[in-house]
Amino acid sequence: MPKGLQGFQKGNKYGVRFERGQMSWNKGKSMSEKQKQKLREVWDKKKIVKHCLECGNIFKVSPCFNHKKFCSRACHFKNIHKQAQINTQLRLQKKLNAPQKKRIAWNKGKKCPQLSECQKGRKATKGSFKAGILHHNWKGGKCRNKQYLSNPKYRKWRLKVFMRDNFTCVSCGKVGGHLEAHHIKRWIQYPKLRYVVENGITLCKECHKLTDNYGNKRN
Repeated sequence: MPKGLQGFQKGNKYGVRFERGQMSWNKGKSMSEKQKQKLREVWDKKKIVKHCLECGNIFKVSPCFNHKKFCSRACHFKNIHKQAQINTQLRLQKKLNAPQKKRIAWNKGKKCPQLSECQKGRKATKGSFKAGILHHNWKGGKCRNKQYLSNPKYRKWRLKVFMRDNFTCVSCGKVGGHLEAHHIKRWIQYPKLRYVVENGITLCKECHKLTDNYGNKRN
């Protein structure tokens, strides 16, 4: 018998460790198609039949992979993406339904005696600050400043527009990223339509700049 097969001689016990230079008995031997078919049948009997939670297809897994719920990686990632969208929708809906907490300034209702005495009888001079109607750049109160972004009413309107369009730019189809809610009818000219959801569409920053009424543009 060859030197490499000494461990498999007649009379040897099972469990003997392989020694250096020792070869397996089936090294270099190929299995016949019948043997392969028998092995397949044996393994198929042990496999467990399962249903994919995403596409509903039937697939088989070995007992060690009994925890599998999807037939492929594609179905697995589709389910993760779908679940993430559902969680986002629920979180945003919870924000919309939550009551708005009003913050009260620490000095509301309190008077500053020193300041009030100084302001009594004070007249506006040439170099003093003028606000409102007295300001030289007054436009009748129609301009829109950055304070509207912190307005709860506007933030609710913007969220509803994003949720309706599924956080996707209506123009180019971009999903997520820096999105902006665009007013179809101008903010200044149509004050009654400022918070109407039908008057808003979701656009990315680049597509928003191309609209006719973006910023200081006029139709």
